[in-house]
Amino acid sequence: MAFFKRPKLELKDAPLAQVSFSAQDLFCLLGGFDLGAFACNLNTIDFDEVETFQSHEGAWKRAMIQRLGPTGFVSPTGEPSDELARALAPLRGPGISIGDGILPTDEYDQRSASLSVGETGATAIVSEKTGFFGQGRIYRLVPFGDDRSSWDSTFARVFHDDRPVGDAGVECCGMAKGDAADRLIQAIDKVDEPVLRTWSAGAGIDADLFVNMVRRTLGSNDLPMFVYNVRDFTGDAPRGEWGWNLPSAARVTYSFIQAGFSFSDCFARRPQDGADWFMDDEAIAASKFARVDLTCSTSMLDSLLMHYPYPSTTEESGHHEQA
Repeated sequence: MAFFKRPKLELKDAPLAQVSFSAQDLFCLLGGFDLGAFACNLNTIDFDEVETFQSHEGAWKRAMIQRLGPTGFVSPTGEPSDELARALAPLRGPGISIGDGILPTDEYDQRSASLSVGETGATAIVSEKTGFFGQGRIYRLVPFGDDRSSWDSTFARVFHDDRPVGDAGVECCGMAKGDAADRLIQAIDKVDEPVLRTWSAGAGIDADLFVNMVRRTLGSNDLPMFVYNVRDFTGDAPRGEWGWNLPSAARVTYSFIQAGFSFSDCFARRPQDGADWFMDDEAIAASKFARVDLTCSTSMLDSLLMHYPYPSTTEESGHHEQA
C-alpha cells in the first residue's frame, strides 16, 4: 500500500503521495474545510483556537512550515508549491465529494478516504487509520492526475475497492418518493420479492432481472456491497469569514453499489427549498427519494458521479430508460 508508507520528510525529492499532513496543516493550506469535511471538520479543528488565537495564521502555520518546508512542497512563507497547489484545488470546491461512509455525528469516524472531484481535477485525502479523531490522524493527498482513463484504477486503490465491475445488460432506472421510497428501501433490505416485483412493474423495470440482482447482491455474502456517501457542492458559494463553512449540499446520496446494480438513498434540494435546506428536519424528510439503477457501466466512479436531482412529478412512481 504505497499510500501508507511513512514519509521521510527530510528528503526533498519525496513524492507528494508520501508526505503526511495533519488536519491543522490542511486547514492552513486550504483556508478552511476540505470539500468532504474529511480531514478538516468540527471534530478535527479546534475553532476556539481559530477564533481566539487565529492559530491557522499563527502557531499552526509556523509548525506546518517547519515540518513541511524540508519537503519542498511549502515555501518559507507557507505557500504551497505548484504541484501541491494543483492537488489542493479540487479540495476547495465547488465539486462533488465521495466518501466510503457517512459523515460522523460524533468523534468516531469510520471513513478511510474522501475524494473531491471538480472542474480542476480530482484529489483524494487518505487517512492512515479510522477511529477517534483525537488519536492524531495523519493524512495523505492522492491527486488523480490529468489522464481521466486512469481514474478508475486510482479510485480502486484509494478505497481498496477492486471488485470487478460488470453490467446488467440493460440501462434502466426507477425512482420512488415519500412513503413509497421507504417501502422500497425496506423491500430491498429484506429481499421482499412480492413487493419488489410490484414496484418494478410500475417502474417499467424487468421484474425477474431486478429481483435476481437484489437477491444476488443482498442475499449473498459472496458479493459484499460497499456504501458510498456522495455530496454535490456545485451550487452555492462557501460562506463565512474564512470560507471554512461549506454551503449546504444540493444533493446527498448514500449509494449501495454492486456490479451492474446500485441502490441509492437520496436527498435533493427541491425548487422551493432554501440554501440551508439540509439544516431543516422537515425539508430533509420531504426531500428524500430512492433510486434503483441497472446499468451497463463498467466504471464504479462514473456510477457514483451520476448524481440525481429531485425527481419531477412524472417520475414519482418510477422512470425507465431502456438502452
